[in-house]
Amino acid sequence: MTLNTTTIKENLLDLRECIINQLKNNTNGELEILHASIHQLCAFTDSKYGFIGLIENTKDHIHFSNLIECNSFQNSIPMLGNGPLNTSSMANRYLKLVHGKQNAFFNYDDHQFQLGKSWYSFLLIPIINNHKMIGLIGLFDKKGGYNKTLLSEINLCSTALYHVITQHLEKIDIEKAFHVSDSSRFFCDHNIYDIMSTIDKNGTIVLSNIMWNECFGCTKNKILQMILKEDHSTFHHLINTTQKSGLTESAILRMRKENQIIYLRVRVIYLKKKNQIQLIAQNISQNYTQKQRKIRKKSLF
Repeated sequence: MTLNTTTIKENLLDLRECIINQLKNNTNGELEILHASIHQLCAFTDSKYGFIGLIENTKDHIHFSNLIECNSFQNSIPMLGNGPLNTSSMANRYLKLVHGKQNAFFNYDDHQFQLGKSWYSFLLIPIINNHKMIGLIGLFDKKGGYNKTLLSEINLCSTALYHVITQHLEKIDIEKAFHVSDSSRFFCDHNIYDIMSTIDKNGTIVLSNIMWNECFGCTKNKILQMILKEDHSTFHHLINTTQKSGLTESAILRMRKENQIIYLRVRVIYLKKKNQIQLIAQNISQNYTQKQRKIRKKSLF
């Protein structure tokens, strides 16, 4: 039984909410979220096959670094990852088709379907960041094909999946910045360090995850405009020390949000290849202000 348009939209809105909540609460890893999401997208849209691929760009070509597929004829959803894929998949064919495009598009062989012959339908949604394709969502073999209405509804989820993919790529960048053992990188997946952003040499935010956007908005503000002036010297010291040593440095910084001051425990990582700085932060405002009050009370006696 095919779901009607209203039901599809409601299901996709619920899926979007679920994705965002999982990101906020760090209940699942990014690949797990993508894994479940493509399965749900196929079910809600009556697609026989679908995939979400994470894309790595090189000078010569692009390829999947991770490919998560859902096939309605299989009980399990295979997950392939880490490095160029040698396994044959129809997803690779469609990656070539979408190369150079930035907008979603769909196709349906209605004439063949009406004649009762072999037919096809597909919908491809590139995930773009800084004019580069970092991911691709593909849905296939829906009877009656895909249309603009369905595309706009699926885009409700694709925007949330964009944040999942960028957050996953941020963590990969963080891990590449360290040449140490896994135990020394514990904070990369530790749920208390959930606010992330990447800034360029001018202090402008070039990439941020959903938690940063929730705290400070998603405009490309300069980081120094958010940090209290009294903490500018601390921040510059962190940056300089990190760049010189190549090691992670941390400190407590105060940032202003509207009329409030937020205390963040910040770890700073230098991404040498891109000449960028990665900030991973934990909001400690509540605990920190309580400690400060206790200290002030003691000083009165």
